[in-house]
Amino acid sequence: MKIILASSSPFRQNLLSKLQIPFQALPPEVDEDKWKKDFDNNPEWLASELAYQKAKSIFEKYPDSLVIGSDQVCYLEQKIMSKSYDNEQAFDQLRLLQGKTHQLFTAYSLLSPQGRIDHCNITTLYMKSLSDQQIQQYIEKDSPLFCAGSYKLESLGISLFDKIDTDDSTAVVGLPLIQLIKDLDKLGLKVLS
Repeated sequence: MKIILASSSPFRQNLLSKLQIPFQALPPEVDEDKWKKDFDNNPEWLASELAYQKAKSIFEKYPDSLVIGSDQVCYLEQKIMSKSYDNEQAFDQLRLLQGKTHQLFTAYSLLSPQGRIDHCNITTLYMKSLSDQQIQQYIEKDSPLFCAGSYKLESLGISLFDKIDTDDSTAVVGLPLIQLIKDLDKLGLKVLS
């Protein structure tokens, strides 16, 4: 069965490629802002629904394939932190997050002729108290644009945290591989045979 990752994210593509299974990545056609309006203060629902909508937008065109849709929501004090698209936005987000605890909701939805499987990983992150100078230095060194929360935990972003509680560190990067491997196995797609 053909595997399609419904994502234009290089981070998710890199993660899925670690499993050494052939796949194709296609950008989903989903208006995320439309779904964020129905957020209703439920970040788990939002991440899961966006993951499903992304998978669905591709599965409708390739119904004989296994499509993986994924989304991540950064959540602080009952507010969604959107991706930053420039250094100023990244600075503002990190300034809000510094010294506080926030959560990442990383969901995926698998759609195939065999049905649908959904999963959402919840990670709690405890960010250090940071000075404006430290935040600026981090942004200059790591360029954390287009990332939920404006940090890259897989690189220098790890230095921003005191503690991280998660069942799967790959979820923080954008795709929870531990559970994904189990769900692919349920569908007969074994990473290791």
